[in-house]
Amino acid sequence: MIDPFQLPAEAACAPRTYVGPFDREAWPERLIARVVSTGDAPRIRGYAIGELARDHGLTEVAWLALRGELPGDGERAALEVALVLLAPVHIGQAPS
Repeated sequence: MIDPFQLPAEAACAPRTYVGPFDREAWPERLIARVVSTGDAPRIRGYAIGELARDHGLTEVAWLALRGELPGDGERAALEVALVLLAPVHIGQAPS
């Protein structure tokens, strides 16, 4: 990998296009979502909504919807910390 700060003067003037990790992958034209099943007993990834509401918190349900499995203790704690740090208000304010 070439350090852009160490390029010769003539190479620095040449136009370059950055190809990031999302640009390197082939992506499908359409994504199929199978997260929520509706009906008489709605489910999120196979878990009954009532069971999730009774036994699990918001962080665990969000992880389940995104990842397809319930988080472990470390994953849950990491997501809770990340959500607090991404909050648009200071931790000392009431909405957070």
